[in-house]
Amino acid sequence: MKIKLVFAVLVVCAIISLPACNNILKNDQKPQTHQTSKVEYSCPMHPDVVQDKPGKCPKCGMDLQVKDDKKER
Repeated sequence: MKIKLVFAVLVVCAIISLPACNNILKNDQKPQTHQTSKVEYSCPMHPDVVQDKPGKCPKCGMDLQVKDDKKER
């Protein structure tokens, strides 16, 4: 009698936990749509100097500024 009760409790626990596992699997299979825009930094005096992080221009030592794509022709 105890074995049947233990088995019934295990079956109920398994039935309850299966939907939770199913949601985890579904979330892992979704393609990632989060896109980050690439920020580029360039020298105001030397637009050919472009880096992916802020710093100093290797030619003149000026601080690099965020590159504005709207200004380019």
